[in-house]
Amino acid sequence: MEEKIVIQHIEPHQQNPILYQKCAEMWSSIFEDSDRYVSWYFNSKWKISDTLLLSHEAGELCSMIHLNPYPVVVEGREYLLHYIVGVCTRTGQRKKGYMGLLLQKAFSWMYERKEPFTYLMPASQKIYEPYDFCEIYQAMGQKCRLGRDGGQSDQYQFKNYEEAVAEEKRQLVSFSEKMLKAKFQVYARRSEEYFAEIAEEMKACLGELLLIYQEGQFTGYLEYGLEDGRAEVFEVAGQMEEKGLLDSLGNYLCQKQGWGSIECQINESSFLENSSRKCHTIMARIIHFETCAFLLRSREALKLSLEIHDSQIAGNNGKWMLEANQKECIVSRLAEDALVEKKMEIGEFCDYLFREKSVYLNELV
Repeated sequence: MEEKIVIQHIEPHQQNPILYQKCAEMWSSIFEDSDRYVSWYFNSKWKISDTLLLSHEAGELCSMIHLNPYPVVVEGREYLLHYIVGVCTRTGQRKKGYMGLLLQKAFSWMYERKEPFTYLMPASQKIYEPYDFCEIYQAMGQKCRLGRDGGQSDQYQFKNYEEAVAEEKRQLVSFSEKMLKAKFQVYARRSEEYFAEIAEEMKACLGELLLIYQEGQFTGYLEYGLEDGRAEVFEVAGQMEEKGLLDSLGNYLCQKQGWGSIECQINESSFLENSSRKCHTIMARIIHFETCAFLLRSREALKLSLEIHDSQIAGNNGKWMLEANQKECIVSRLAEDALVEKKMEIGEFCDYLFREKSVYLNELV
């Protein structure tokens, strides 16, 4: 007989030491994160996250999903969206549909909040395609070996975020916001709280959040961690010349660690020129169709009637009229007997909506 299951939605104020221990133990048993990183996550990020848990009635925790909140700017408007992380099921409990049940619970909760979409970094895209997630962002990177005193190693200077004064931290926020706004239509908003959290996360990775300067002028920032004698750059953003930056970084890291050279994996280099290696993908799933369709823009006046089918969120089903231009999109629901031009699965519309948008969503957890 199949054991009965219980699904819980744990809000941040409902967290307690017992739940902390259960969730942290499960995370550690499934993911390859260090104890140091797991401790940072559950003492920092988890505290403001919603957690969905699926347990057997007897109490065994079988599956979980974490919903981490991020302010995300889309077409100039800010939304509090939830980034899905920590999706896991114990080995002996897999292929029972538990993940699907938790995803449906998460979708329903976010739909009630009228969130336009949710997003995640998949271990495999095939896992999430049946739930109508589509690829919206592909991070590109590169591998290289950095050495001490290579090339123009003094072209750029670095300062640990924790050593920066208040004015420098404000400059980092202002610079990054202007830079992202100019280049992207969709991005996670930067703030002093955001960067302070990133700095703590990098410490948990034995690395740093670095402010980058050239001849005393602020020019960008970089996040890196260290593992097994290798450096992993999670993000580098700004206005830098690539070779000079990498030579300067190699000199900085090798001097700091006392090494002659170091292997470096750059996992996000949208601001560098020689990005040739696919590092990771971000997928999105439309949650509240009406709110999300409002984000549609068109270079020329567009009037589109369509019927949406969503197997996971019933409220999205129906016939809609979209009237879009370069500045806005007016969304209205049509009568059930109305004739429409197109029929779309919700995942197809997700792909249609994001196909030509410039996206920069690069969260690490």
